[in-house]
Amino acid sequence: MGRAESTPDLGFWLQSLRGADSQQRSHAAVVLGLFGELAQPAVPALVEALKDDDLQVRRIIVAALGEIGPPARTGVPALVGCLREPHPLVRRRAAICLAELGPAARTAVPALIESLRDASMLVRRWAIFALGEIGPRAATAVSALIEGLRAPDLINRSLICAAMCKIGPDILPELLPHMTDMDPQVRRHLATVLGKCGGDVILRRNALESACKDHFEEVRESAVESLGRLTQIL
Repeated sequence: MGRAESTPDLGFWLQSLRGADSQQRSHAAVVLGLFGELAQPAVPALVEALKDDDLQVRRIIVAALGEIGPPARTGVPALVGCLREPHPLVRRRAAICLAELGPAARTAVPALIESLRDASMLVRRWAIFALGEIGPRAATAVSALIEGLRAPDLINRSLICAAMCKIGPDILPELLPHMTDMDPQVRRHLATVLGKCGGDVILRRNALESACKDHFEEVRESAVESLGRLTQIL
């Protein structure tokens, strides 16, 4: 969706959102999303419209809330409900919307942690991304994210590392004990994260120096690379 530049006639489009025709309702939701933050007064009506029987309408309404952005934060509880929808398209769109809301979606963190186990690969990926966009307020998700590093999906592993780096230094208390994890892939990825997540440089350096003695070459390589980053800071 793009962005409208003129003052929106919300009354007309809110009426259309309650129309009898599903295409009319979908079009109204699209237009409200185009108005971006200017459509904040429409958020309660859009949230109510999430009860629509039409899957396509619900999906577009969720997208519209994401386009409105942080002013749509009052819709977060409804979006959490959408994460439990039976249709993966709606669940995925809800996770995308929560990512677009960023820190304003912090109350959705527990539900997004549940979504890390979603049957849909794309829902899982967007849940990871959303947690990263929420930032430090998503620190409680670190254990679940680390558990996701055990999965064979390389894209998800990369997304998890990026998300943990965005969450930032608050991940260290949960992360550091896992530097002796039984799974070398977990150790390797966490060594990479330690070079980028910020926080106590001494703690990170000590953990990475230990990882440089790991018996798996890939772990050692990641640790050496991250130590190089820390050396530039010190």
